[in-house]
Amino acid sequence: MKAVKKAAAVILTGIIAGTASIPAMAAETANTKEEVIYITADAAGTVGNVYAVNSFGKGNVVDYGDYSEIKMLTSNDEVEQQNDRITFSNEAEKVYYQGTLNHAQSPWNIRIRYYLDGQEYDAEDLAGKSGSLRIWFQIEQNEGCSGDFYDSYALQAAFTLDTGRCTGIKAEDAT
Repeated sequence: MKAVKKAAAVILTGIIAGTASIPAMAAETANTKEEVIYITADAAGTVGNVYAVNSFGKGNVVDYGDYSEIKMLTSNDEVEQQNDRITFSNEAEKVYYQGTLNHAQSPWNIRIRYYLDGQEYDAEDLAGKSGSLRIWFQIEQNEGCSGDFYDSYALQAAFTLDTGRCTGIKAEDAT
C-alpha cells in the first residue's frame, strides 16, 4: 500500500513556548520568542531530524541554539550564525526561522506497527497489497531524556494517508 509510505512520514510536533527547548537556548531580545519543535520519524517511529522553528517580532534578535543549519522561513532577512549564537534584524511584525538541532533527543519513544487483515507487516512490505489495514501507534515517555517535556508540553502526531487508496479511516481517541 503506497499510502503506508506516506504514513511513514510521521511528523511529531511538541509545542514549546517561551524559552524552553530541546536544547535550544533562550533569546537575548526584548521580543517574545515562540518555539515549536518538529520531529520527523520513519515508518517504524525511529526519530530522524529534529527542527526548531522560532518566531520573533520586529527588531534586532539574538537567539541561541545548537543547530547544524539555520534558514529564514518567512523573510529574506540575513541571518548570521556563530557557534550557538544566531542574530538577525527584521522589520516584519513576525518572522520565523528554522534550525536543525544537532544533538536533540526526543522526550517520547515512538512505536508504529502495521497489520493487514490481522497479520503484522513491516511498512515497506505493504506496498501493492490491499486489505484491512490497522496502524498501531504508541507514544511513551523516553526515560533517558532529561527535563519535563513529557509531562509539561503538548504533542501532536500526524499521519498522511492517500484518501484515494484508503477508505473507512478511523482514529479512536484521535481527531
